[in-house]
Amino acid sequence: MKLDDVSIEHTGIDWQSILQHWTWLLKINPNFSIWIVTKFAEIFVIDDFGGVWFISTSGAGYEQVANSVDDFSESLSQNDNVEYYFMTSVIEKLEKADVTLAEGECYGFITPNAFQECTFDVSNFKVADIKSYLIGLGDLLGKLKHGILILILALACMAFSIFAAWMFFYDEDVHEQTSEFISILFLFFGFGIAALACFAEYFKVSGSFNSTEIDFYTPWTGAKKERWDDLVSAKFNGSMYWYTLQFKSGKKVRLSAYLQGHGEVLDIVRERGFDL
Repeated sequence: MKLDDVSIEHTGIDWQSILQHWTWLLKINPNFSIWIVTKFAEIFVIDDFGGVWFISTSGAGYEQVANSVDDFSESLSQNDNVEYYFMTSVIEKLEKADVTLAEGECYGFITPNAFQECTFDVSNFKVADIKSYLIGLGDLLGKLKHGILILILALACMAFSIFAAWMFFYDEDVHEQTSEFISILFLFFGFGIAALACFAEYFKVSGSFNSTEIDFYTPWTGAKKERWDDLVSAKFNGSMYWYTLQFKSGKKVRLSAYLQGHGEVLDIVRERGFDL
C-alpha cells in the first residue's frame, strides 16, 4: 500500500480555522502536528513526544494508536489495520463508480460513522470541500444543545402568558367573576414560568463530549465534568423523558431526550455495556 493512494495532500489547507471547530474533541491532547489526512478526512497527527494519534472525524474519536511513526507503519503490515484506518475497500468502490477527488476535496460521509444509521455503501458518501466538510462535521458532532423545538415552545408559552395578561387588564368579566380571575392568574403565571424555563433550557443548557468524557451545564444543577470510565449506571426516566447518568463521584447528569447529540452519547454508553 502506498500512502499517496489512500491519503490526500494536506498542505495549503487552513487547518487553524478547521480545528477551532474540533476543540471539544482535541482538548485531551491539543498540541500536535498533522501527519496524514485520509481520503475520508480522517487525520493522523504526531504529538510532542513522537506518538501517533488518530482523529476519527466521522466517528468523533481521538486516541493514541502508536508510540512512534515506525510502530504505526509496522502496524500497517496487517491488512485489517489498513482497512480500518483508510477504508481501502470503500475507496475501491467509489473509484469504480467514477467518484474521484480534486485538490482540496475528500470523500465525506452523508450520515457520519458516529450514528448507528451509518453505512459504508457508496450512496452514503459524497465529494466535499475538505474545509467546509470538517467545519460542518465539527459543529455537528460532540455537542449537546436544544433544537428549535424548545424555542418554539418557549415562544408559544410566552404568547399564552401575554394573552392572559391582556385579559386581566382589558376583560371586565375577569374582575367580576372570581373563577375567571383565578383562571387568568393561573394562565399568566403558569405559562410565564413555563416560558422562562424553556428559554433557560434553550439558551443556557449546553455540553460537549468525546470518547473519554462529558462536560455538561444546566442552570438548574450547574456544571459537571465526568469521565466515561467513572460511569456506574445509566437509566431512562420515561415520565420525565430524560436519561440519568450516574458517576463514581455521586454526580448525576440528566440528558433530555430532546437534546441534539444525545443519541451519540447513548451510543458511547451502550458501548460500555449499559443497556438503555
